[in-house]
Amino acid sequence: MKTKHDKTSRWITDITSQTFGLLTALRPTDKRTYGAVVWECECKCGNVIERSIRSLQTIGKGNQSCGCLASEIIKTNRQNANFIDGTCIEKIRAQTLLQNNTSGIRGVHWDRNANKWRAVIYFKGKQIHLGLFSNIDDAAKIRKAAEDVYFKPIIEEFEARKAEIV
Repeated sequence: MKTKHDKTSRWITDITSQTFGLLTALRPTDKRTYGAVVWECECKCGNVIERSIRSLQTIGKGNQSCGCLASEIIKTNRQNANFIDGTCIEKIRAQTLLQNNTSGIRGVHWDRNANKWRAVIYFKGKQIHLGLFSNIDDAAKIRKAAEDVYFKPIIEEFEARKAEIV
């Protein structure tokens, strides 16, 4: 169904009251995004936002809510994934190497610019530089020591919480 938009004299598709994910189209605005009409929409959580008709019709691309759905998914995943202080226990316990790892040692890689082995550790969403080393064994030792400093207390706290629940 097409209706004439009063202010622009353009024909637009009327999607009033249609639902796209958690969003319901309320009314068209005067705004355009790459020629597409931008609609005022109400999310099921009550927030009112604007989305282009193109983005509304592209469900699965992050446009199915005002953002509350993504926040809820992240929150649920964090609860399920055993996060403590922003750190995923499963991830720090895993001894798997990344696909692009060339050293065979987690957190150790060759730094072409420095021409040395670089040791790093990721903790609470941040990369911590542990140093540059001529010898790969020295880099591996520092990385292991950092795991004991950063990861061990979190893992012990998680184990203690888990024991309290049981």
